[in-house]
Amino acid sequence: DGIRDRDVTGVQTCALPISVALAFALSVTLPSRAGIGSGGACLTYAPDRKSVNGGLPEAIMFMPVAASGTEARTDRPPAVPMLPRGMFALHARYGKRPLETLISPAEQLARFGVPASRAFIRDFSLVSGPLLADPNLRTVFAPGGQPLQEGGQLIQLELGAKLGQLRAVGVGDLYQGGMARRLEQVTPGAGVGISMADLRNALPSNVAPI
Repeated sequence: DGIRDRDVTGVQTCALPISVALAFALSVTLPSRAGIGSGGACLTYAPDRKSVNGGLPEAIMFMPVAASGTEARTDRPPAVPMLPRGMFALHARYGKRPLETLISPAEQLARFGVPASRAFIRDFSLVSGPLLADPNLRTVFAPGGQPLQEGGQLIQLELGAKLGQLRAVGVGDLYQGGMARRLEQVTPGAGVGISMADLRNALPSNVAPI
């Protein structure tokens, strides 16, 4: 409810908890555009000269980073998941509330389901062929053998479990802990593996905005 009541197009110190919570929530409700494996950038600003940014705007960049073994001609190259690390950097710099309280709502959405939006179904229809060729993804996006339709219940138990791990053990586990080791083990099955070194070395940066 709080998200709908506020303007989150710009990030201010007072709106930061909503911005971080919204990013994780979008990884559940619109995974085609803001999934856990995605990246991006946040423009941040706090006007107080005593703030961490000295009263000047700054950009926190966490763009997707290609795995080191990716070839230039790979059709669907894997990338290091940067959204969690980007949100951690944003929260570490500006946040006050515990990060786990901002991840928990998204975890609940994934576990208990949300109605599939028109925007997601439109994206889904463009990639449904290769997506549904994967038996694990088919159980999520084609429950009962039928592709998910607008308004249908989108339940993502595996994503909920991953968000639960991030909440419980911290975002760092995805980049140099147990979750990172698991990712290194399973990604070769998708064509190109993401190594522990890839995960460890992919870091957000703070830069002056254009």
